[in-house]
Amino acid sequence: MKILRFLAFCLILSSAVHAQKNITGLWTGTLSNDSTTIRKDQAFELALTEYRGKVYGYSRASFIVRDTFFYVVKRVKGAIDGGVCEVKDDEIISTNFPGRQDKGVKVTYTFLQRQEDSTWHLDGDWKTNKTKTYYSISGKAALRSETNLDNSKLFPHLEELGKADDVAFYKEAKKPAPVIAKTETPKPPKAEPVKTEKPIAKKEAPVVAGANKKDRKSPPPASESAEVVKTTPIPVAPTIPAGPAAMVKERSTGIPQVIEFKSDSLILALYDNGEIDGDTVSLLFNGEVIIAKQMLKASALKKTIFLPPGVEESTLILYAENLGKYPPNTGLLVIHDGEETYQLRFSADLQQNASIIFRRKKN
Repeated sequence: MKILRFLAFCLILSSAVHAQKNITGLWTGTLSNDSTTIRKDQAFELALTEYRGKVYGYSRASFIVRDTFFYVVKRVKGAIDGGVCEVKDDEIISTNFPGRQDKGVKVTYTFLQRQEDSTWHLDGDWKTNKTKTYYSISGKAALRSETNLDNSKLFPHLEELGKADDVAFYKEAKKPAPVIAKTETPKPPKAEPVKTEKPIAKKEAPVVAGANKKDRKSPPPASESAEVVKTTPIPVAPTIPAGPAAMVKERSTGIPQVIEFKSDSLILALYDNGEIDGDTVSLLFNGEVIIAKQMLKASALKKTIFLPPGVEESTLILYAENLGKYPPNTGLLVIHDGEETYQLRFSADLQQNASIIFRRKKN
């Protein structure tokens, strides 16, 4: 009986191992530190491709320290062995960290894959190597499969860097649907009526009686036969710079992101979530401009909005004043609702505004 139970256990374990999902795809979540003295949580993304037991792709980590937003994008690679996925840093390809980065510091992530309900998760640990300058630090990783690639904060970076097509599943997902040409039965050409041309009679200049051919005069030039009308130049009014969000009503508004809040005031903090490229925005809260033509930077652009108890729903519009160096106009909005914090990525251009709806939580 014990042997049968052992064999049954081995069969179940074997089935669980073989039920692992191909790791190719986008994984989003957080990294947390074991240390009590260093920043606690980082938003984290992995775009991985699995091929014959090897994995490769890109990662993005971001965090906020003293109202300043930091991010780092890296190329990663690794392998899968016995259901365990190990991913290592390869190189940093983009970051806004101040100063030069120590290229000797690498992060290694070790994941186990599991399924909860219908969602796949990557859970595991991470650690850095020890160098002459830095101690090794470690922590936990908790990621889940993200099927909506538009929610990614990593791919906009890769688009700006011209590396998005390196990720095969993203390139395939963004490929436009093929256009099916309509086939029509060609119609026979219509018979055109035969045109007959009449000879055009030449007009002779009028002959003045008693005059020879050389005495015939051609009509006077227009300058001699008509009065010259003098026009007074119309003064051109000076160009007045357009006000903030001048075309907000002419632009469409994208599908809003919804945040449920509980406080009577919210603190908004805006950042450029990539390379600082001159993105300039205006913010409208319930139709009123609360931030006018401000350039997004790594440091926070902050504003407090007040929501009286009787207000159940409010709307925030993010309006692109320009497209910066790398269109569209993208940024990160961090919302502080008491002790709760929400991070939203937004994107706007000269045709469409981004919008957020704030709804009061019901008790």
